Formats: sequence, structure tokens, C-alpha cells
Amino acid sequence: MIRKPAHTLRYVMLLLLGSIALSSCTIEQEIFIDIDSSGSVYFDVTVEEFFNAVVEDFTVFLPEEESDVTDINMKELQDSINESPYASRAELFELEKNRYTGTFQFGNAEAFFNDVNDELKLESLFDFSTRGDLHTLRLYLDIDNYGELTELIPLLKDPSFSIFGPEENIGVSEADYLDMISYLLGEEGPGAIERSYISLIINTETPVVSVKNGTKLSARQVEFRIPIIDFLLLAEPVDYSVTW
Repeated sequence: MIRKPAHTLRYVMLLLLGSIALSSCTIEQEIFIDIDSSGSVYFDVTVEEFFNAVVEDFTVFLPEEESDVTDINMKELQDSINESPYASRAELFELEKNRYTGTFQFGNAEAFFNDVNDELKLESLFDFSTRGDLHTLRLYLDIDNYGELTELIPLLKDPSFSIFGPEENIGVSEADYLDMISYLLGEEGPGAIERSYISLIINTETPVVSVKNGTKLSARQVEFRIPIIDFLLLAEPVDYSVTW
């Protein structure tokens, strides 16, 4: 099967990470993992309106064909996911301006996360492992493996973007960081950052045995809710896991 989604995934991650760095962006993802380790993913991304005005100041650093990072071709993205070796039945939509939603399926959770790591050259961001009858899904990001994302998206290394990221703000307190955001992006910036989060909900077919840093919503459902400020500063590792 043709492996061609890398550019599209890189483009989508640019949109998500760029919007995280520049505005309030709510990213909600829900993963359903069945007893045979197959499953599906649902996502919903909402970006605040003032991001559009801010991002216009940065498009000079983008290639002309990618100069509007708020404009996603849903059909192209859907086709690229369906042509990939690790996902299928993708259906993606732009519900309204600045809001995108979609779903796709995968055949095997362990292969899915390992293939995503390989495709995006992420060595340690995701880990899915099986030991006996137990499965563990882990999400880990710290200042050391953050470089994987900057290699994936070189634009994040540009000074106009990297100023918002953790590598440029080692040791900066949250209060000082929000003061900087207010100065650079205006008075709406700090509140937008504080409202922003990534929500990852994992639904399992068997009861959850243990959770690290997440919230157990029910016997078979866990939420990883990551404040964007934690992602931007990485003062502590973003380290979440669930075993079922």
C-alpha cells in the first residue's frame, strides 16, 4: 500500500501545534480500543477567532502553497489517511469556521501507535505495549524528546515560532510566560492560553487497572487532560498512561 500521508500529517501537526503556540486551541480526541485491539479515533479541534489575525503575521515564513495554515482541505486529508497502512474509514469535516472534526479506524492498536511513531519519526512520544492480558498506552513528552517535534516541523525552530515553545523558555515561570504572551500577542493571549487544553479520552473493552496522571471517568474510560501551558513550558514531563 502506498505510504504517502507523512506530508499531510506534518501539515496537520503544524496547524495544531501552531495554534497551540499562538492562541486558544481546544483539542479533544477520543480513542476506542476493542477487545481485539482494533479501534477508532474521534477528534474535534476548535481554534479561537483571534488566532486568525495573529497567524497572518507569521505566514511570511511559510511556503506559498502552505501560507494559510487555517485552511485544511478535508477531502485531501481524508484520502491521505485512507491510503495509509495504519488507518482506514476516515471521515473528516469542517463543521464551521475554525472548527474541524473527524473519525478514522485502525486494525491493531500496537501497530497503529508504532506505525505513527515511525511515520512521524517520533521515537518516544507514544508507547503501546502488551504484557500477558494487560495493555498499556503511554504518552510522554519532555524537553529532551521535544526536539522530535521540531525535526518533524522545522518551522517550529524558526525564531518567530520557537519563542513560544519550551526550548526557548527553560526555567521561565508560568506567570512570566503569560506576561510575555500578553506583550507579544495582546491582552487576549494569556486568557486564551489558560483556557486551552488537549483532552484525550481512552475507552477500553476491559476494566482499567491503573492510571498515571489521568482521571478515571468510569470502569472502562480514562481522560488525559493536558493544559496547553504544560505543553508550552514543559517544566515537568507530560507523562500519562493507562493500563487495562
